[in-house]
Amino acid sequence: MPAPNGIILIDKPEGKSSYEVVKRVCKILNSRKAGHLGTLDPFATGLLPVLLGEATKIFQFMVGLDKEYEAVLELGKETNTGDLTGKVVYQKDIEGIDAEKIRLVLNSIQGEIIQYPPQFSAKKIDGKPGYYWARRGITKNFKPQKVMVKKLVIKEISPPIVRFNLLVSSGTFVRYLAQLVGRRLGVGAHLRELRRTALGKWKVEDAFIIEELENMALTNTEKIHIILINEALDFMKAVVVSDEDARSIKQGKILKNVEFPETLKEGEFFRFVDKNDNLLSVVCYKANPQTPYIYKRVFNL
Repeated sequence: MPAPNGIILIDKPEGKSSYEVVKRVCKILNSRKAGHLGTLDPFATGLLPVLLGEATKIFQFMVGLDKEYEAVLELGKETNTGDLTGKVVYQKDIEGIDAEKIRLVLNSIQGEIIQYPPQFSAKKIDGKPGYYWARRGITKNFKPQKVMVKKLVIKEISPPIVRFNLLVSSGTFVRYLAQLVGRRLGVGAHLRELRRTALGKWKVEDAFIIEELENMALTNTEKIHIILINEALDFMKAVVVSDEDARSIKQGKILKNVEFPETLKEGEFFRFVDKNDNLLSVVCYKANPQTPYIYKRVFNL
């Protein structure tokens, strides 16, 4: 099959980095350019949207999407990574920690919280990801950030194991939440399992297992569903232009006689599409008669 331009949903297996998964997808689908939304740690599984070809241009417009997870934490041990792959740095007997106390603490982390990104993380500081410094024994002071735990549903409390599902804002580290629960209970905790079940409107039920994708690429490429870039950006308003204007957009020219939706606000992103609803560009509205918008991305589709 020709190299695709779009998004494919992958169910990442345990033990593989997000980068390794993207690399394998590229090989299967003959794609030279790819990226992904929302890094999953190697121990984690679940939904990993892979951006292929021209779809890599939309990363900046998708980073704020909410995420849903199924999580399992273990009480009584805190690790330096916040998950089961790290070294135990604190350990305490959980005697006296009953289900009611656990439930109260879990409920206390709902809503807006101040998060300190883990030292072992892909979040960059001083030009390098956190894990680069942490592996060298160097502690960095990440700036605290506000994140939102929008929903948390407790599924099982069987100390030391606690299972729960949650909906969080972009940038939330579930490993940090597990540590926070352990610290508030005074016994430490770490994540044993983490599975992403949704990112924005996309669900893990619609994702391909790598082996399944590999088999389809060899036997039946028609079953490989690639999400169109325009479909992925359907949360943005669309402005339809003529064939002549479409050619001007490809050349980076500013269109002067365009009717913009009255609901567009200063700084809002919107799409230019042709008469066949093919995506041409993403632009930023400026509400200025001389320069009504700025091109953010022009697509070669």
